[in-house]
Amino acid sequence: AGFAALSAMSATRVVVVGAGKMGAHHARVFAVTPGAELCGVLDVDRALAERVARERGAPALRTFDEALERADLVVLATPTSLHFSQAMRAIDAGRSVLVEKPIAAGAAEAAALCEAAEARGVALLVGHSERFNAVIRALARETASDRVLSIETRRTAAAPAEELCTNLAVHDIDLVALLARAPAELVASSGTADEAEILLRAGDSEARSHVARGVTRRIRSIRLRTDRATYEGDRVLGRLDRSDPNDLPPLDGREPLALQAEAAIRAILGESTGIARGRDGLSAVAVAERASAILAAAAAE
Repeated sequence: AGFAALSAMSATRVVVVGAGKMGAHHARVFAVTPGAELCGVLDVDRALAERVARERGAPALRTFDEALERADLVVLATPTSLHFSQAMRAIDAGRSVLVEKPIAAGAAEAAALCEAAEARGVALLVGHSERFNAVIRALARETASDRVLSIETRRTAAAPAEELCTNLAVHDIDLVALLARAPAELVASSGTADEAEILLRAGDSEARSHVARGVTRRIRSIRLRTDRATYEGDRVLGRLDRSDPNDLPPLDGREPLALQAEAAIRAILGESTGIARGRDGLSAVAVAERASAILAAAAAE
């Protein structure tokens, strides 16, 4: 009923900036999201923008100003170094923004974006799409009334040449805060520029996040212990087990990015959804930045 009502209203105009791998996926899901109309794709590579736009029945745009003119919601799937300047331009123009994670290159930029969005009265959303992974959604639902005691995550990736903590660990820092229902705080970090162990505390929960890059095998595991049960999840395979004999409901296999797009449209219309807001993105990047600084200081000794 909610989506039927959305579809009956004037559609939210969406423009995707950045037509690379993530941008192409954003264009694909927003092209079919109820209540949204994909109104353009922009990229510095004009041919790439034209191909992605053509596939989704939208125009390829030439300038950022043109994107702002056509949009109610600007989706930024550009390099992290551009997030701050592009998001700030969109906010200043009175546009809501969904920016891929990390929200910005550092906490200072992230805080400035949050303050600007709040002052302008527009939505600032962050693409922490793993919040919508079937395992994470099931864990959040199953443990909603429990006391979460500990969370352990493990993440490996085939290594973009980017900073380890703010580009990889930031995912799990956000998930710890989400599942513990409290802000994550850094306790310690150790390791190298390629592999690190990050210790966190969030409310009553202790958390440990292991992250590594340059690893061919893709791992996204989570172990969560509450005062009633222990859960083991594999976010890649979409599997979740519980220590007690009670059967868990089947996992909802809908695509996380599509669910995030639906949540974004609802959020900018004022509904409460599970999508990460600007302050969530700020909290995650601030912890990741501090963890990174500790690793860099240790390496310099």
